[in-house]
This record gives sequence, structure tokens and C-alpha cells, in this order.
Amino acid sequence: MPILDNAVNTLGVFRRLAGLAGTIVTMYRHHFGLFWRIMMPVVFLVILFDIAIFFRSVKVFEANDEVIKWVEAVKFGWNINTVTGISPTSGVSSRYEPGVTWELSFNPKLEIISDDGVIWIWHLNFRHFEYSLLLLVLCPLTFAVAQLYHHQKITAREVWRQTRRRTWAILGANLLLVLIVEAIPLLYNIALGLIPQHQPWYRISRFMLNPYLYMVIILIPCYFLVTFSLYNPCLILENKSALAVFRRSYEWVKGSWWRFFGIYFVTAWMASVITSVLFGFALLALSAVLPELARVRDALLPIRIFTLFLGGDVEIGLQRLPSVSTTVAIVVVRGLISAFLVPIWAILTTHLYLERVKKCKK
Repeated sequence: MPILDNAVNTLGVFRRLAGLAGTIVTMYRHHFGLFWRIMMPVVFLVILFDIAIFFRSVKVFEANDEVIKWVEAVKFGWNINTVTGISPTSGVSSRYEPGVTWELSFNPKLEIISDDGVIWIWHLNFRHFEYSLLLLVLCPLTFAVAQLYHHQKITAREVWRQTRRRTWAILGANLLLVLIVEAIPLLYNIALGLIPQHQPWYRISRFMLNPYLYMVIILIPCYFLVTFSLYNPCLILENKSALAVFRRSYEWVKGSWWRFFGIYFVTAWMASVITSVLFGFALLALSAVLPELARVRDALLPIRIFTLFLGGDVEIGLQRLPSVSTTVAIVVVRGLISAFLVPIWAILTTHLYLERVKKCKK
């Protein structure tokens, strides 16, 4: 009987997850235009900001490359990844030798490196949503989703008018969330950089580099992200102060933390897979008109692109940074894919919030 009961409970969990996924897909499909009208002004500005920041990082990377290019064991260059986009890379040259490597750890990973240096990666990669976009549009999207949930008509202009009334509270709450989530990892990295690498500090340095401590440093922000995940619905729907919304979110999540964590875990992993698939096909389309990306086309065709549907992502090394127009096109595509995923998070968190409110009223 216990085995049968566990099987029934497991089926119930999958059924509820499937129902939640269906709710998200249905609402997104029916109100796609509204969500994008809400986001578009912010998406345009964020993409311009990302382009500026990227080319700023290019200058910094090239300056560092000039300083230490004499180190033969280190390989410098650029790569295109179907999740993270285009980025500078540096590492030991042997990493790019053909073969198979795997790592069994907190984040298990399998890498297959082909003869042409293309890396196929399977690991628990979670799509993180950029603060620059998510924090700016989540409140208006949340308000829109809540109105649609109650079958009320709403326009993008009305959504932003309602959001502007809470501007300072939204900015304050967003700043607090970033500080809460990033404070411990930031302090850890600062402390690690300040500790001398010689006696009598060596033991302290070894303790700071302990993988179990590093795991704790990663898990603490995860705990806060789940605990305060409903702060946005509380902020825009309950009209509370920037501090009160975090306490309110804690009250809603308390007692169901693991359920929330499981839902977010699956959502983040699926978002990573969706990103890899969309980016892979987008890069393939760009490679048809941009000769600089011919290497991407060779890596993904004829059928290897379909491995992206199995949870893998592809990393393709480049000899040099592509032209400005090609690089901008890649950054823009990545920004649009990021924007495409943001309403999923807004629908999910608002649904979970309204579900908790409805349950408490019974």
C-alpha cells in the first residue's frame, strides 16, 4: 500500500505540474501581444545597454590579453554558446583537445569535444533572468496577469499608469532584492581576493576554497530567491511598502518552500533548454546570411542541432571577434530571447501568489 500511495502521489504531482505548464502556455499564447507591448520600451533600452556593456568588456578583455598573451598554456579567444551568447574566453589549451570529459559534482556535467573544437555540453544549466530586464518589467506584467486572471480587460498604457504610482516602492524593493541575493557571494569573492596566499593565512585560504563552503555560498542566494519570489505580486497587488513585501512573501512561501523550489527548478531548467533551442535556430538562420558564422552552421548541421532538444548546449570557438554588425546581431537576438522568457516568470509567480491567496480565503 505505501508503494501504491507513493505512486499515486507522484502522479498527482506530475498532473499538477502539467496543469500549471498548460496555464502558463495558454495565457502567454492568448495575450502574447499585450505582454510584448508592455515590455517593448524596456526591452529596446536594455538591448542598447547590453550592446554598450558588451563592447566595453571587449576593450577590457583585449587589454588583459595584451598583458599576459605570453603565457603559452593559456588560450584566449571568443566563443558562441547557445545559452550565454557570445563572450570572451580563456583557459588551458588542452581543454579544447578532442575527447570526452565528465564531472560528477553538485552540478554534474558531460562535455564532448569534437575534432573541430566544438564543445557539446550536458549539465544542469539553469537559465537565469537578467536583473536589468526582469526587475524593470515584472511588476507591470504581474499586474496585467492578475487582471487577466480575473477576466478583466487591460491595456499596456493602463498597466504602466498603475505601475508608475508605485515607482519608488518598486525601485526600493528591487534594490533590496539585489542586495539580499548578491551580498553573500560578493563578500565571499572580496574576502577571497584579500586573503594572502602564504602562511599563516594559507589555512584560511584553503578553508575559503573548500567546495562544501562554496556550495553553501551558492545555496544561500537560492534560498532567498525562493523565499522572496512572491515579493512582486505583493508589491503591486497589495500596495505594501518595499520592506513589508519581503515579509509578506515569506509568509506566503512558508510551509511550501520545497514545492516552490521544485517548480522553479523545473522552470529554470526548461527555460535553459528553450533558450538553447531558440538561440541555436536563430544562429543557424544568421549563419545563412553572415559568412563569419559559417563555423556555427557547420557545427549544427545537418542533424546535430536536434540534440539541443535533449538538454544540451553548444559552445563554438572563434578565432577572433566577428564584425561589429554580426556581434550586434547576436547580442540583439540574445536580448529578444531573454525578453521572450520573462512573461513566463511573471505568469508563474502571479499564479502561485493568487493560488495561495485563494487557498487562505477558503
